[in-house]
Amino acid sequence: MYARLLARPRPRRLPLSSHRLASTFPLDAIPTTLKPSSNDRLSPLGPESESPRLSGYLYFDSVFPIKLGVWDVRSLFAQMEKETLLGKIRSLVPADSSFSARVDDVFPREKDGGAFVKFSYILPAAPFTEGGEESFPDSEVRKKVEQKIRRVVEKEARDAVAARGYKPWFIVGESRAFLVEGKPWMEDMNRFSNNSLRVEFEGPEIPQEELYEVFRKYGKIHDIIPQPTSNKDTPRFATIVYTSLRSAAAARNCLHNALIPSSLPVPNPPPPTVLRILYTERQRAHFIRDWATSHPRIMIPIVVALLGGVSWAVFDPIRQFFVKQKVEGTWNAGKWQVIAWLKKETLGRLGLASVRNASPSTGIEREREEAKALLSTWLRDAPETFILVTGPKGSGKTALVNDVLADSPNVLTIDCAAICKNARSETKLVSELASAVGYWPQFVLAASLNNMIDLASVGLIGQKAGFSASLDTQLKQILEVASSALKSIASDHNARILQASTKAEEDRRNAEKQDQLVTQLKTDGVKDGRMDTIAGNGAMSELGGGIESSDTEGNTVIIGPAGSRAVKELAERDANCPTGKIGGLPIVVIKGFAAKGEAKQDVLWETLAEWAAVLVENQVAHVIFASDSVTLTKPLSKALPNKPFNAVSLNDASPESAIQYVESKLAETGGTVSLSDESRPHVSKLGGRQTDLELLVSKIRAGLAPEEAVEDIVSRSATELRKTFFGDDEEEAKGLKWTREQAWALTKGLSQKGELKYADVLVNPPFKSDETALRALENSEMISIHHRDGRPSLIRPGRPVYRSAFQQLLDDQVFSASIEFQINKLAETTATAELNAASKSLIELSQLFGSNGRWAFGGSSSVPKEIEVRVNTLLGKMRESEIKLEKLAKEKTDLLKVLAEAT
Repeated sequence: MYARLLARPRPRRLPLSSHRLASTFPLDAIPTTLKPSSNDRLSPLGPESESPRLSGYLYFDSVFPIKLGVWDVRSLFAQMEKETLLGKIRSLVPADSSFSARVDDVFPREKDGGAFVKFSYILPAAPFTEGGEESFPDSEVRKKVEQKIRRVVEKEARDAVAARGYKPWFIVGESRAFLVEGKPWMEDMNRFSNNSLRVEFEGPEIPQEELYEVFRKYGKIHDIIPQPTSNKDTPRFATIVYTSLRSAAAARNCLHNALIPSSLPVPNPPPPTVLRILYTERQRAHFIRDWATSHPRIMIPIVVALLGGVSWAVFDPIRQFFVKQKVEGTWNAGKWQVIAWLKKETLGRLGLASVRNASPSTGIEREREEAKALLSTWLRDAPETFILVTGPKGSGKTALVNDVLADSPNVLTIDCAAICKNARSETKLVSELASAVGYWPQFVLAASLNNMIDLASVGLIGQKAGFSASLDTQLKQILEVASSALKSIASDHNARILQASTKAEEDRRNAEKQDQLVTQLKTDGVKDGRMDTIAGNGAMSELGGGIESSDTEGNTVIIGPAGSRAVKELAERDANCPTGKIGGLPIVVIKGFAAKGEAKQDVLWETLAEWAAVLVENQVAHVIFASDSVTLTKPLSKALPNKPFNAVSLNDASPESAIQYVESKLAETGGTVSLSDESRPHVSKLGGRQTDLELLVSKIRAGLAPEEAVEDIVSRSATELRKTFFGDDEEEAKGLKWTREQAWALTKGLSQKGELKYADVLVNPPFKSDETALRALENSEMISIHHRDGRPSLIRPGRPVYRSAFQQLLDDQVFSASIEFQINKLAETTATAELNAASKSLIELSQLFGSNGRWAFGGSSSVPKEIEVRVNTLLGKMRESEIKLEKLAKEKTDLLKVLAEAT
């Protein structure tokens, strides 16, 4: 039988079928069952106990989902159907009685998504005869028969899979069964499936074409990569890459430890090769990282775009929300009605609440009321240009704006002075502006990281990656988010206006109808349709209710009680009168704009001006600039050209208006304190600055006499001037941007005249055209420079009270003598230097004449006219210097006497 079975005609075999792989036979040459033929004399099979059972393995590749890692939870769902699936796999291997085939066990391979099925069978134990001779199969024939039987079992299992349509619901693709040709390695380590296999050779190396024929049956192969010749690692290996994970898993489980005989056509071929198959290390986790690091010119712009997109899609809406809440004052407890009521009922009753109800009878209040009315008018109109509130510091600009906007629901205030004060760097400036507008969240640390990334990218790709942004770009990003929030508020406001206008139009139409009805009542009267109900006049006898208008003459007809009541209620109407309040359009208040400072502040002014111009031009919000800077209009004119600004200017009050203001404030308390005739001249010392006058009123209310209160304010101002503008000692004075001599010259001049001409001060000593010192003194608020026709014209004290403070400094003999003594020393040094320079020049001129008294150029004994003029000039300078030194020496003696007698 064996010889007959082996002698069956077979189709064309693969190149390796005859000499390479003993376990490979074409399946169509194998009978489906091994039954004894009538022509074969086969002894009956003996009992199973008499013949040893042989075993083999089948591998089913589609039982579980392939586990990709320890994090893969799909296997947990498959566990619920594990027993059912294994039972189905067991039933797919038929029990063939021809060789007592049966299933012994099933081993799940959950990591690889499959299962091993162990089966056993029995070979026929009797010999067979053919041609009248008995023969017994040798070992080679026996192996071939065993392999054929296993192939029969494999084919029957595949047919059963196809016939029963076995396919779990979570499997994509067809289910397959393969005969295991090696020795299964059922390990449980954390080695997960990969479509790339490392095939190690224990024996001679197998060429690529033969590897392809061995491994192709399990699925489509993407590539076969042999070990490089430069790689001397042992054992030798090759990498086989499949297009799918299940194909790679099937090949690994079926061919591991498989024995591959040599295919060399030589008399003594080398020994067979054993295949050791492992999954290669997964490179997918690092592939993207490696590719990104090797292509920075592509990846860095992509990352920048992704981060920008995430910021725009995720963080910008959050930031707009917080900016909107800040503008609407959602978290401002001062706007809550409950808090306002508590303040009124507690602090208000105790007289501790700040209430501004001054009588407009004084000059200051009249000016403020006119400015408030003007501001309110501009704010009720649609925004078309900027609103400027200018005036010296302490003139009441902030109080004026706060009074006007007290009842405004949507106000955003940006205090530039506070921003610049805390902005020690560009990053801090951006952070302060973000806090001022309510921009949150803001990632301050990210800005530093972005700068570091840009520095690294310059060295890596030769250019910046674009992570870091310039100062104006960062400021614009913040203000753009604020613009979006303001636009949202403006849209809500416009929707309310549209709704109100629609309602007003409806009310107007109703009023016209009511007027028509009233006119009819007063003239022709109204027909009562209820009479038709009684008389039976047409359809009205059935309806008899409501109000109708006649078709012929347009007169109104009362029908029923409801119409009668409508006529009685005509006189009661609701008039839609304007309340005079400012609408809900957002208002942006920018305080302290265009103050002199560093270069980064100029960027802030330009950015704010451009942003404000966009808000006004698009009628998103009103913008109010409150500033004491004389250069306020320069950046604003660039941002909004060809448009005049709405400006309100607040000035210091006159002495008469200041006295009236103080008296009106004192009268508001209802007390008996008032200004006497002797106190009024003292009040005039303070000038007309509103903040100083309010401070005076508060001191008088605290119990001080008017004279004492004025002297206290003047003394405090003098102390402030002494410390700020002259320094406590020589070291501190060296750090000032002006000299003590320059500050003292202004102190004496302003105390005597009240104002000085700018050009005269600038060109004469001690400034000598040093405009930097004058600008520094203006920035420190010692003086204020007033302009005329766009140029500096006059110099006045920074505050009106400073004139009295200057005088007090002059009256302080010790301080005055110490400053004058230092100035005297400097002047003495300067005069001595001038005298020495003139003497040196005379000596140099004398060398132009020889020892015989003749002129070195020409030999004449007469002195040239030019030399004579120069000599006379130098002699005059020497005379002036000597006179100056004598005068300085006398003044020095007097000053030393004063200092010696000082206590």
